[in-house]
Amino acid sequence: MLWMFCFLFCFVFTDDYVISIGIQKAFEDLLIEYEVDLAFWAHYHSYERTCAMQKGKCTQGAPVHIVVGTAGKDLDTEDYYPVPWSLFHENDYGYGRLTLNTRTELQWQWVENKSGQVKDSVTLRKDVPSLSKEVWAWTEIPVIRSVLLEIQGVYRQVVKNVVDNKN
Repeated sequence: MLWMFCFLFCFVFTDDYVISIGIQKAFEDLLIEYEVDLAFWAHYHSYERTCAMQKGKCTQGAPVHIVVGTAGKDLDTEDYYPVPWSLFHENDYGYGRLTLNTRTELQWQWVENKSGQVKDSVTLRKDVPSLSKEVWAWTEIPVIRSVLLEIQGVYRQVVKNVVDNKN
């Protein structure tokens, strides 16, 4: 399986606890089904990285979740929930760097703006097949399109449920 990423603006593990629980329930099974390696989230203006996690437990082979909302908006400074799956968090400005070291090794780094230092880093490894450009192009695009459409539908349903429950 190729490296799989998920990029969404909605928040899943921080910020508004009630909404984040609903989004976790709606998206987590999809992330596992499509064997997502890294899930990137935003909205919350802070940085946090989890272990590879499934159903609130560190689980090998599950997605690593990264909340990176530290580009320039005012930071969210609320306390973090004391949970064992949160491996690193920082309320400071910074940016992320994703590097494919080899076909089988991927590295994520979070760099603090003011010092330029890497404050957090994780390296993921997995067996990734060697494929020609033609095979990559023809096999992955329909899968990506299918996953995006499914995620979009789930997100709309979660937002609708939250709005309905608030009214």
